[in-house]
Amino acid sequence: MDNKFRRPRVSGWEEDGCYLTVEYTQENGERVRGIFKRFGWEKAPSSVNADTRRRLKNGPIHVIGSGAGPR
Repeated sequence: MDNKFRRPRVSGWEEDGCYLTVEYTQENGERVRGIFKRFGWEKAPSSVNADTRRRLKNGPIHVIGSGAGPR
């Protein structure tokens, strides 16, 4: 089977791209569908970077866990 017919294709997206459905055909002819959830960015939008920097400027408010607090 020619690879150009087996290429993955985005067949649907929901919630403004938060969930993507991708389909492709394996060499044995079996059709495969995967549903993926976006949970991050390779490069975050500048508005998100600016907001994150603004929030982190003052440092942590409270730390929880075994490494929390002075030793």
